[in-house]
Amino acid sequence: MTSATAPRRAGDTIALPVLILGSLPLGEKDSIVRLISAEEGKISAVAKGAQSSKRRFGASLDPGNFGTAHLVVPRDPEGGGVALWRLDRVDLRESFPHLRSSYYRLDCGLFAVALIRDLVPEGLGDPSFFRGLGRFLRDASFPELEKLGKLPRIAFWLWAAHHLGYGDFAAEILKSGAWSEIERAAWSHGLGVQVPDFAKLWTFFADRGKSLSAAQEIAVYRKWVEITGLSWPHFERCVGFLSSSSPSY
Repeated sequence: MTSATAPRRAGDTIALPVLILGSLPLGEKDSIVRLISAEEGKISAVAKGAQSSKRRFGASLDPGNFGTAHLVVPRDPEGGGVALWRLDRVDLRESFPHLRSSYYRLDCGLFAVALIRDLVPEGLGDPSFFRGLGRFLRDASFPELEKLGKLPRIAFWLWAAHHLGYGDFAAEILKSGAWSEIERAAWSHGLGVQVPDFAKLWTFFADRGKSLSAAQEIAVYRKWVEITGLSWPHFERCVGFLSSSSPSY
């Protein structure tokens, strides 16, 4: 097996620490699994027999799981398409069980996973997204998380947007009257770092009794579309956005 940092050729098998972003059926037996790693960014891999044999992969392919993926390096795609790796197995290392302790925590975790899955381009070689997502999933164990409403989801969104190059979106949200000067300073400090200390941010806002509503989150989405020109169908389906009305943020 080739190490993750050694020179590699098509057909080599490598082991990479990954976070699972989700999977799609491929025929009746196989699946296409979306993964993100620090070394390769977001990639897609075929998992042979993932649908037909639960024994081979078990629960290791659940969204949000962290583990070591054993992957076969693909050939460079013709015509500049997306390279499709082959996933032989995943050695599960962390499933973040606190996310399953309440619907609210699970919702926060799956929101962050879906955001990375849908908005980060395939193969983008920025380790920030892998490390930041892992930190967010870990810090979702914060005891008072539920008191913050939609704030944790928006926090991750603003951080990811900053690292995707949409700093104007984050700056516009922070200019709104929803934040005091000291709160804007706390946000700004956390947005620019590669691996934010989300738990520290949660503590700061929980101590101030701050939370954000679903209406405010929808307003953030409206601003996202206005500034970036990008829609996010997953978010729209989850919140019934097209039939919702909300105040400006």
